[in-house]
Amino acid sequence: MKKAGSKKMQAEINKQIVDVQTKQLEIEQKRDKEVIAALQDNRDKQLRIVENGYTQQKTVLEKAVAEQKMTREQADALSLSLDAETAEKRLDIYLGYQNDILSLELNNGPEKAKAIEDANKAVLDADLKASQSVLISKKLYRIC
Repeated sequence: MKKAGSKKMQAEINKQIVDVQTKQLEIEQKRDKEVIAALQDNRDKQLRIVENGYTQQKTVLEKAVAEQKMTREQADALSLSLDAETAEKRLDIYLGYQNDILSLELNNGPEKAKAIEDANKAVLDADLKASQSVLISKKLYRIC
């Protein structure tokens, strides 16, 4: 009888250990997701600030054209320069986010892998857009 009781007690202890480990894993996964979400939120706030500045500057250019303080050609040239500058700022934000993600010590491998993949894709997209904006600006300056 004693062996059966001790086996039952050992099984209960093992179950409790598994339950604690499972709960710990769930907590770590939740923490990892929260950290990534906080970094994403910070990145998104920075991007909104850049976009708001971009929109304001574009509005100033359009207003200057409407009030005949500037020609359409001048506004277009400045607009292209603004596009390139804004694209570079976006790229810097995405690179910062990518570096933050890469430096994280997450316990959830798949979650970190997905965050890294998303960050890398965002950097590639932002880099392409920045390069395209700079190229368009350079072509325009050669024409003028």
